[in-house]
Amino acid sequence: MTSRFAQWTLDVHDSRKMAAFWSAALGYEIEHDGEAPHLWPPEDAPPGSLTAWLQSTDAHSG
Repeated sequence: MTSRFAQWTLDVHDSRKMAAFWSAALGYEIEHDGEAPHLWPPEDAPPGSLTAWLQSTDAHSG
């Protein structure tokens, strides 16, 4: 049996700011669906490239 990751889910404090950062860093497209930003790989990305979901949180690590 083979498994593969399809999406990252990241807990962030400012989802729009982090979406802009990761979009610029990875060349991904941002989709705002009302809940949280979802990042999609560019059309020329290799098949199976991960998407990213940025989930807002107030939690602090430590």
